[in-house]
Amino acid sequence: MESLKMKMKKEHYELLKAEIAENLKSNPGIKETYKRRGFSKERFAWDIFHFNSSICGVLYTYLYDAEIQTALFEIIGDY
Repeated sequence: MESLKMKMKKEHYELLKAEIAENLKSNPGIKETYKRRGFSKERFAWDIFHFNSSICGVLYTYLYDAEIQTALFEIIGDY
């Protein structure tokens, strides 16, 4: 998380983390379904990000895709 602090604002990271946790809780087994269907970690991360992210537009005002993806991978953990 240390390297992420320099790119994504802490409050945005925490909000994104909470939204993703809620999405995963509302869709139990979604990660396993993606893996079973052969989708990559990258595809899963971006789909869960765009599924219901209220801060998507805000993040794009100061971050690039690669910086957002780093945070997404940190949040979703092992895949």
